[in-house]
Amino acid sequence: MSENRVVPGMIFRNEFILPESAKDTGFDGYINYINREAAVSSNEDFGKYTDYMSRKTALGDCSVFTEKKDFLTKEEKKELKAAFRQAQKNGSILWRPVISFDDNNRWLEETGLYNREDGNLRTDKLKEYTSLMMSELIARENLSGALWCGSIHFNTDNIHIHIAMAEIHPTREKGKFKYRNIEAAKRAFVSAALKQQDENIKISKLMRENILSKIRQAEFQSDEGMAEKLYRIYELLPEDRRLWKYNNNAMKKVRPNIDELTQQLIEKYAADDFEELMELLKKQEKIYLRAYGGGEDGSSNYIENRLKELKTRAGNTIIGRIRDYDSKIRAEEFRKRKSADGTEKQKRKAYRKKNDNLLRKSVYELRRLMKKDIESMKNQAAFERLQAEIEEEEITK
Repeated sequence: MSENRVVPGMIFRNEFILPESAKDTGFDGYINYINREAAVSSNEDFGKYTDYMSRKTALGDCSVFTEKKDFLTKEEKKELKAAFRQAQKNGSILWRPVISFDDNNRWLEETGLYNREDGNLRTDKLKEYTSLMMSELIARENLSGALWCGSIHFNTDNIHIHIAMAEIHPTREKGKFKYRNIEAAKRAFVSAALKQQDENIKISKLMRENILSKIRQAEFQSDEGMAEKLYRIYELLPEDRRLWKYNNNAMKKVRPNIDELTQQLIEKYAADDFEELMELLKKQEKIYLRAYGGGEDGSSNYIENRLKELKTRAGNTIIGRIRDYDSKIRAEEFRKRKSADGTEKQKRKAYRKKNDNLLRKSVYELRRLMKKDIESMKNQAAFERLQAEIEEEEITK
């Protein structure tokens, strides 16, 4: 092992027992095991493990807890053991994970979960984080029907948490968990523990209320170079405005331009805040290294990940400024278009009025001519009748 490697502050160790290893006594033997001092053997009654988990010690109460309840009544413990017995009867594996912490519980102290001076331990938080861890593990291992219980133990120098898990309706024959799933479960526990630390709250507040706020209020008009970069980003954005999100794949080509502008904005408006942020991140990275152990070279991605988070938030803030600019441009274009449309409508209205007048005049003239022709035709007919009458009279004389 490398000399630079950090010893993990939180350790997850998994053991499991196949049902045939305890066929003589049943799964509740392991539940009883948690209620007694002696170590368990491979053929114990696993259901009894809850008794061992619930025993009282000089340092505190090792009450059994589950995903839904922090404390169980006697009747609920009986029901729990009965469920584990049924799981074994149905052929389930019994998993027995143990969460332990580094020497002298230093990591628990660093995260504010344990006070060495008064011996106070935040058991409520440990139960909460254990539930998060087990939910993550169960989901990743596709054990949706699994039943589990846990108990915090104080009987050694290192505080540790025993867990028992089985499937009432078994779905698998192998007990080994995938490494990546165990790591994801550990991250769920550690992230929840560190998220509530004062330092993490300071980091989030510094990013949100200081750095990002100043980027949001930056006056681009006062810096021609930055204004030009902002407009360049605007030109490179996809036509579909629904894709205007920093981490969208469609933003891949424009992302470096956004990052460059982010860096300049931070240097101009939030340099001191960013320096303070880096100090806090370095401090937190050491705590994360203590939790996970880091890589072989003692490295961690904590700082890199938090800076990516800052880039994403800053990038979306800049895009938000561009959206505002884009909305104003589109509103102005719409106003001009509407104004132009109004002028055109007036022209069409005047044209129609003029044509209507011409049409009415034409109709009037047509009617006048038709009336004249009709009168002329009537007169001609009358004249012809008169002529006929005269001619008829002359013939009869």
